[in-house]
Amino acid sequence: MPASRGSQTIHIGPHSSIEQMNESALPRPGELGQAYVADTGKAYQLVQLDSGATAATGTGVVVAGDLAFWKDKTKYLVTNDIAQAEGADVASQHKKRNNVAGVFRVAATAGYYTAIQQQGLCSVKSDGGGDFTIGDYAIAGNTTTSDIDRMAAGTAPTNTTVGLVAAAESGGFTSVELNLPVVP
Repeated sequence: MPASRGSQTIHIGPHSSIEQMNESALPRPGELGQAYVADTGKAYQLVQLDSGATAATGTGVVVAGDLAFWKDKTKYLVTNDIAQAEGADVASQHKKRNNVAGVFRVAATAGYYTAIQQQGLCSVKSDGGGDFTIGDYAIAGNTTTSDIDRMAAGTAPTNTTVGLVAAAESGGFTSVELNLPVVP
């Protein structure tokens, strides 16, 4: 693992922003796992998407706004498939819902390197129920669709919160003020 957790610069390849990074190889392999805070206050972590995140899985390929789950924190390996996330609870996804790594900002390619957003305002795929209210907690949905569900404000969260809902749901996405930890 890298010795530092933050970086002033991260090589993002030919892309115009860290949110568009989708690279087959890292020109600086030591950057894997590095955290980056943009001048907007949004925080990102450089990870590798699991090679199994393909159309052949129930979750399908990654789309921008999908939740990323830790598959192997020691390797900074993520997946969009909650069933493949770290967590020993096989009967339900309860423990796996606590291993949200961040949110994909690009339709990342399986096996490629990308940056997931962990802090700041972000559009996240939601469950389509239309019941999100500003100030609600956003938690990982207990589904195979890499989305968020809500817990009413004032309710004790039963899972790790992804962040706070910042706007009502629209078109299957909800604006969330992310508050996820960086994995050292």
